[in-house]
Amino acid sequence: MAKFLKLVEDAVSDKKQRNVARKVVKSLQDYIEKNGEDAFRELSPNRKYIVVGSDFMGKRKPDFFPPTLHPSDIRFYFKKGKRGANPYYDRDELVGGTKHSITLPFLDSDGNLDRVLDKIKVKQDVLMHEFTHLLDDVRTGLANDLIDLRQAGGEYADAGEGYYNEPFELNAYFQGAIGDFEDFMERSPETLAALSDQMKDFRSFKEFMFDQQFDDGFIENLTGENKERVIKRLYQFYEDFRKTDLFQKHVSP
Repeated sequence: MAKFLKLVEDAVSDKKQRNVARKVVKSLQDYIEKNGEDAFRELSPNRKYIVVGSDFMGKRKPDFFPPTLHPSDIRFYFKKGKRGANPYYDRDELVGGTKHSITLPFLDSDGNLDRVLDKIKVKQDVLMHEFTHLLDDVRTGLANDLIDLRQAGGEYADAGEGYYNEPFELNAYFQGAIGDFEDFMERSPETLAALSDQMKDFRSFKEFMFDQQFDDGFIENLTGENKERVIKRLYQFYEDFRKTDLFQKHVSP
């Protein structure tokens, strides 16, 4: 309970966290797109290449960063992985202090970097999910339970009730669904008019989000208490959404 309360945020803090994750992932993508293979530094065979946050965010901490996080504390490792393998978050305890890492198993089977950028674009939502874990660990230092859930290589033994109700996973899945919806609104505002019946009140909006936006298995595996907490957070988001120009123009003209 205490751990969950540390992660549940108000709508304003939720949005700040999503914006940090979105900006970092977009900056990483732009950096690799601009520099190609020169963006990467080669390491050992196990973690083949690295990109450090300060490589693409600069050596001065951006204003939007959390107070206790610096770009130089962030590492993105690139290595070979099984087909369909996803990025995963970890924490590195080094001589110079704690570093927060996301491993991306995006190298081709022969170790080439050719398709890394394409895979980042395709799995951008997964990368933002893992960066949300990173931000939550920086805030709370409580990622050990999350890391313990994971087997070697970044895979999870069980994606059922225990997985989805783990506080870090719950928060990341909630933030991911809201972030996807925000991106959808920005890309296709005209579509909101077609969906106005599903947006006009919170009950309809909640059904739309549960059916269309949240990850398969997320809602059905939540405990009753956690589901109520998710509904409360979703309501806070909806109340802010109703005040936006997009809502006023396309849903409630």
